[in-house]
Amino acid sequence: PKNCCQERSFFCISHRAQTLNAQYRFLPALYEYTRMPQYGTAKWVVVVDDDAFVFVENLRRHLEHFPTHVPLYMGEFLEGSGWSFVCGGGGSVLSRAAMDRMNLHQCIKEIHPKCMQSDWMIADCAHRHKVRFIKEHGCNTCSHISRKRAHNIIHNNLPSCHFMQQAALFLPYLSPETSGVPSIIHGFRTEAHFRKVMLWFRETSPVNGTWLDKPVGRPLPQALASAGAGAAGGSGTGDALVTIISDEADRQRGASLRASPRPAVAGGSPSSGGGDESTDDDDDDDDEEDDEDGSGVHNINARDQEKSLRERRPW
Repeated sequence: PKNCCQERSFFCISHRAQTLNAQYRFLPALYEYTRMPQYGTAKWVVVVDDDAFVFVENLRRHLEHFPTHVPLYMGEFLEGSGWSFVCGGGGSVLSRAAMDRMNLHQCIKEIHPKCMQSDWMIADCAHRHKVRFIKEHGCNTCSHISRKRAHNIIHNNLPSCHFMQQAALFLPYLSPETSGVPSIIHGFRTEAHFRKVMLWFRETSPVNGTWLDKPVGRPLPQALASAGAGAAGGSGTGDALVTIISDEADRQRGASLRASPRPAVAGGSPSSGGGDESTDDDDDDDDEEDDEDGSGVHNINARDQEKSLRERRPW
């Protein structure tokens, strides 16, 4: 759509105007993944920004409590009068039943002509198809955080929440390696924040994402080691990973969710800045089908799929 700024001042903010086109990659990416072979065994589909950290073992344990045959949509919600959506930085989680129920082809046709953020589009499509919204597991960090609210979050949300949109204020209070929460952490303001979370990430197995008794001591990715604070806290470009988590029988041989750092493109979230999720130095192309060990967890970058989507345009 054109003239979104004229339609709504929300889209006049420079960052939002610059990343508006990227917002329209998400629904087509989800549609595309339903056509891929990996989708055949998928039980959960998790959409994360490429500046988020996903602690796979925490997420797997959390999702084990939910039935995949029920259409579910979960993450960290922002709510208003008559509307709610998952803030995408903290991860948008859809059960297999939700993916099967949602007519993504129809949603693209009806939603894409409107001026919307990607988070709103996914929520709108889920709502149209009566997918159940599970709102209890977010960390309550989607909106502005006052001093009083931060205190409440620390004492009431952090002990049990799994999806965190804005982590910067709360890093001193997090211990994902021992508490089992959060599962997805997003929203870092400085390189120091990013490095702190990376130290936790180094305590997970590079093979299956499980926590290690002793940190493996993997070095920081070269791109991160050489990137300045701009790469860790710059404005996003709307890149996202769609990760298909397969049958729970694959749990012990699951692979880490990861995205290669892209220092040339600062950040990654359509709605907020941050660093890059990473566990290795592989090129971007290696992330398109990251399941060489038969793990059952597949990572695919939406931006890398865009050319193919433009050429075929099934909608």
